[in-house]
Amino acid sequence: VHGVVNQTAQRYLDLTKGNHTYLARNRNSQDQDNILVNFYLMPNVTFKDLTLAYLINLQLSSAAYKKLRVEQQLGYVVSTEIFRVDKLRGVKIKVEGARFAPDRMNAYVEDFLHLFLERLKSLGDDELEQMKTQTNFTLHVLEATNS
Repeated sequence: VHGVVNQTAQRYLDLTKGNHTYLARNRNSQDQDNILVNFYLMPNVTFKDLTLAYLINLQLSSAAYKKLRVEQQLGYVVSTEIFRVDKLRGVKIKVEGARFAPDRMNAYVEDFLHLFLERLKSLGDDELEQMKTQTNFTLHVLEATNS
């Protein structure tokens, strides 16, 4: 139990120091599965920032699944989500699979994110507005889930 508590505390400290990747070694040598969980913190998040993050995550989630899971076959699980731990908020990207070690998974994830962010920066106002209207999120729904 103390080991799990200490690992959890260490992960929290790593996040508060700005680290976004936590690698834990699998102690079972027979288990070939690997997991990568990257956290990207959003400092000083306003409600508007959080709303936009939820909207962007809808696009990020499907793009990550298509690129990392389907095309690159990085793992059998690829997921993204907006997370909240205590006062920390951010985006979490998780990949599980047996094909690559976590450090190689991380390289693929970082490359994907770079391309995704470049595409996002290139969107015009009309495209951003269309992205917003394609979702069913409203401020009322986000306010209810945010509290």
